[in-house]
Amino acid sequence: MDKINSICEIDIRDTSVKTGPFCRTCRYHKKQNQLFESDQMFPRGFCPHAYRAVYPYALALLYNAEYPANDGKQAGNIKVRCPGSGNYIEINLSIEYLYPKILRVLKNAAIKFLHKLDIPAEYPDKNVILEVCDVQGDCLFNIRKGSRFKFNLFNREELCPASLYALYPILVSSCGSEKEKRPAVTHCPDPAGVFYNIENRSFSCVDFLKEFEMSTGKEESEGRSGKQYLYDEKICPLAFYAVFPYYWTYIHAGRFDWVRKNERIGVQCPQTKGIVMEIELIRYGGLGNGAVKAEIIQADDDCAYGYKKGDSFILDSGIQKISYELLVNMIAVSGARLFPMTRSTPLT
Repeated sequence: MDKINSICEIDIRDTSVKTGPFCRTCRYHKKQNQLFESDQMFPRGFCPHAYRAVYPYALALLYNAEYPANDGKQAGNIKVRCPGSGNYIEINLSIEYLYPKILRVLKNAAIKFLHKLDIPAEYPDKNVILEVCDVQGDCLFNIRKGSRFKFNLFNREELCPASLYALYPILVSSCGSEKEKRPAVTHCPDPAGVFYNIENRSFSCVDFLKEFEMSTGKEESEGRSGKQYLYDEKICPLAFYAVFPYYWTYIHAGRFDWVRKNERIGVQCPQTKGIVMEIELIRYGGLGNGAVKAEIIQADDDCAYGYKKGDSFILDSGIQKISYELLVNMIAVSGARLFPMTRSTPLT
């Protein structure tokens, strides 16, 4: 197989995404059969691989997460390195408020009132700014130090960032034979959300899981002849990947405005008939220290991982066998190992 040396070599610009049928509109998608070309999947001029990498941290900041600062206090920003190898960029994520403080206080009061009436509501009052603070080597996308981008909150001409994150493992996968290529049908993380048709891609959960387990999921256990998983073998890698942004937000003191008291977040894996999970915070021990539980409330009989309704798994910062941040990056690019990839060329 033609192996890749860096994720930067993978080109997703030979595909497009189209919204399929959906029953409920969202902030980003109001019409069916809307076509998103490759440069509409992420902020223009930015890198899709970097955008996927910053998504969990941007989501957390959007929903009031805090990070430990060097002086022991809390900080409203975080630096994230893109997944490039050798040549890479570092991005500082920070928030920029859209309205004066008094309006933000009134907005929060209005949301609490609607929640008391059992009406889900949210309205972002801040931008998340992605500023490139360092560039090592030559960035393939010609991104320069000081470049600033905004995390998409309202632009309906650009793909929903949560969907870009969820679809990313499929976008970097490709069949080796032109005959085998057909549109892959996938789903956004919202169980009541949007279907997508991805052109020039196909995806098999079974193949993905086999490849991940063979290439990155196991290591020789110390003092034993057998093998064990680097992560909890009861956790499907794609389910873990879907849950990670919410886990990260919760353990950094974030809160989701649309979630009412005693309500859990519903998240679907990217398969069209995939599992649906409900996520809740079960332990918080300070910034970066906590655990969430994901319970499967809906599962199809042919789930590749064998999940059934009622199954659950826990992500706990205190017992992880491998850095969850590293693991989510490993999962994201696992599909790239399945087939030879088209190489990227510099953008002009």
